[in-house]
Amino acid sequence: MLIKEIEWNFILLDTATYNSKHGKDSHGITKSGELTVYFSKKWFSLRLVRHELFHVYMASCCINSCNDITSEDMEEIAAEVYEFHADTMQRKSEEIYERLS
Repeated sequence: MLIKEIEWNFILLDTATYNSKHGKDSHGITKSGELTVYFSKKWFSLRLVRHELFHVYMASCCINSCNDITSEDMEEIAAEVYEFHADTMQRKSEEIYERLS
C-alpha cells in the first residue's frame, strides 16, 4: 500500500510466527528499514492498525536521523502528522484492516 508515495507492506502473521520473530511483548511492529509492518493475528484489530500506521507516518518524517529532538519538538511533529494526515490515516487503517481480516 502506498503511504506518502512509498510502498509499504502490511503482514498478518499467525501468533506463533509473530512471537518467534518479534517476541511476545508487542502485538504489532513497524520495521521502517524494511518498509514493513507486522501484526500478530491474536491481537489484530483496527486500533492496532491505527497505532502502527501512526508509526509509519512518523517514520516518514525521517526523525530517526535527527539528534536531540526535544519533547516539545516531538509533540509538534506528531501534531502536524495528525493535522495533515488524520483523515487519510483513518481511511488507510480501515483499508488495511479489511484487506488483512
